[in-house]
Amino acid sequence: MAIDNEATGVHHRAALTSDYGDTDITENPAGAPLLSVLAMENILSILACCDICSVVTIAQTCRYMHALAFSKSVWLVLVKDLQRRSMMEADISVSDLSMQELIDLVKRILSGPETWSFGLACQVSRRVVLHPEFLDGALTGASEAKLLSDGRHVLFKNRDKLECWDVVRDTLVWRHRSAIANYSVIRFAVQTQSAKSGDNFILLICGESREDHGPNNHMEIVALDPQLGTHVVLATAEAPAFMALYPSDPPVICNTVVAVALDYRNEYFLYDWHSQRGFLLLVPRGSTCLISLIPGHIILKARSSTADASGEYLYVITTDAAFHMHGTLANTINRSHEFKRVSPDALPTLLTCCITTSSSCFTGGMSVHVSPARSNTYRIWVYLKSTTPFPLFEKRGAQNALLCSYELTLSASGPPQLRERSRTIALPATFYRTIAYSGHMQVYDATRDAQLIVPPSVHNPGEVDLEDCEHYVDVSPYSGALTYATAQHIVILYFK
Repeated sequence: MAIDNEATGVHHRAALTSDYGDTDITENPAGAPLLSVLAMENILSILACCDICSVVTIAQTCRYMHALAFSKSVWLVLVKDLQRRSMMEADISVSDLSMQELIDLVKRILSGPETWSFGLACQVSRRVVLHPEFLDGALTGASEAKLLSDGRHVLFKNRDKLECWDVVRDTLVWRHRSAIANYSVIRFAVQTQSAKSGDNFILLICGESREDHGPNNHMEIVALDPQLGTHVVLATAEAPAFMALYPSDPPVICNTVVAVALDYRNEYFLYDWHSQRGFLLLVPRGSTCLISLIPGHIILKARSSTADASGEYLYVITTDAAFHMHGTLANTINRSHEFKRVSPDALPTLLTCCITTSSSCFTGGMSVHVSPARSNTYRIWVYLKSTTPFPLFEKRGAQNALLCSYELTLSASGPPQLRERSRTIALPATFYRTIAYSGHMQVYDATRDAQLIVPPSVHNPGEVDLEDCEHYVDVSPYSGALTYATAQHIVILYFK
């Protein structure tokens, strides 16, 4: 397994401190790096503009730079930046924390809650219960709850309506009211837009309208301000075919691009609502396709359809190039509109990586998260499960499930890079959930009738008690909070 340099640098901080001792930060030793010849105030200003990995790297150059790099003023800026980027709960008063507590917060984001990796019962540190008024009685198993990245609001599907709930005040702040008649919400996706006044959110809402000739499926894109409890409609479109509504195939949104599974997973519809161009991505026969979106790029897991390549591949595709090459202009979308159908291998690929050459039929999921510690870097987790064993390691025989992670770097100062970080045997999950940044998965194991938190490289998953949990469980990528609906409540669990 590849060494995780992000977490390693922060984890070794205590050892570095003990090696260097209490260094006088006014000292500027001879032979120190060029940066250290600057005034201390200037160095601190520069460090405050760096990412976490750069600060930890600079700290290892000499005692003087180590003392400056691990000063509380620098780490307050770093941790507050994580809060600004919605990677840490906004209600934590970081200014009151000690230096070690700041370090521990960063370690938790990189490696997950501490009790998630012990193979015992995962210990809950805080339990929040919301008491919404459920439409037409209790919630159903199809109800979906999601903690928003600000940690202060929850979106959930209350029957066929989408609502936003204030976590602190336990009050309803917004309910979606569509301009489309007889509209029922089925699935949704969220993108965060940070602002000085607080986070706003762009929502992709997928649903159907009941008409005389049968149901029509629609997409609505709205900008939600939870502080004011208002929304603005940005775009609407009728889906070109029936939308597949599977837990493992949620819709996705990033900036002006959306992707929605169609026609029982045989196609994906990708649409840029700003340029009003779209195309259909064909899923190769006998396989499943996984899509995620990041700014400017499409991340795709798909089976190669070419004669000289077989197996499952990871593709990084430039969004503008894909829509320029294959997008069909559509000012108004309806079911009869014809879009170009494209195979994964026909897309303008920026980077490609082979996951496995096995011809087995896979299900699974993919999660893509921006790195809290490195600028312009993303972590990609791919979980694959097969009904038949497939070769995973040359000397360890065949396995049924695989978990791989990759690091994608998109720097303006150098060429893009995609490298494999780790590859390990995974627990064949009955139900796949989102993978956290740390690599932990929340899964339901039918053989044990238990909800589990599965570490990325340790084969002793810890049990978690999700009392009266319905179908969906949302895993916050950085805080590790689990959000789910019962028949009467919305529950948010935080872990030690």
